[in-house]
Amino acid sequence: MEVKGIYHYLSLMYKPFLSYCLLLFSFNGNSQVYYNDSSLVSGSSKYVINFYNKTRHDYNPLYNGPVHYTYLTIDEGSPYFSGENWFRGSVTYEENIYDSVLMKYDLVKDQLIVMAEENSRMPLELFSPRVKEFSYDGLKFIFIHGNSDLSLKEGFYQQLSSGKIMALCRTENTIEEVIVRDHLERKITQRKRYYIIDNNRSLVINQQQDLMDALKKHRQQISEHIRDKKLKFKKNKQLIITTATDLYNKLESEQ
Repeated sequence: MEVKGIYHYLSLMYKPFLSYCLLLFSFNGNSQVYYNDSSLVSGSSKYVINFYNKTRHDYNPLYNGPVHYTYLTIDEGSPYFSGENWFRGSVTYEENIYDSVLMKYDLVKDQLIVMAEENSRMPLELFSPRVKEFSYDGLKFIFIHGNSDLSLKEGFYQQLSSGKIMALCRTENTIEEVIVRDHLERKITQRKRYYIIDNNRSLVINQQQDLMDALKKHRQQISEHIRDKKLKFKKNKQLIITTATDLYNKLESEQ
């Protein structure tokens, strides 16, 4: 809502407080900033401020998605990346950055779920192609469009490392229904795929040989590093890919 529109609307409803509104609305801020300095005003003028803050929140594009409904009982696993808990993090949505957002990542729908207001418990689903990236608890995810040059499936990818090359992980959860002892059980099955992005090319990493081929410029140092840590690819696939690409980028930056 533009300042001019707010001025006109409030002038019709709250003329006695117009001078306060002019002062408050002259501040230039992003969609996350709300006026909260109650020391300057009191009484009914606070109602105008609260109304303005709520109006800004209602027009916040981050909170205009459809309601997210919880899944039916899942007997094994979770549909969400980090379980059922909510985390505070950062979202870049339509080129705007929003901090301290309550969120969780739905791996079944491949959608970011945000809480519109912490007290109202209103979870909303964001339109994924408008989410450039999001991060929480030390994890970072980026959205890759299907029409990109990378030839990857459209959706969110966890960014494991970045630099000269980038390592990505695509995680997909599906809900399976099986009959166990004459009753239906629902469980989560998960699949992970790993990629390295180098010079705008995506390389699939299925085994350690694929990784070494992708990092052949520093193959010897990386192989020795992995061997010293006594890591086995099948048991530590994500850790090895992250460790190897981090070392590769470090060696590249030192040249």
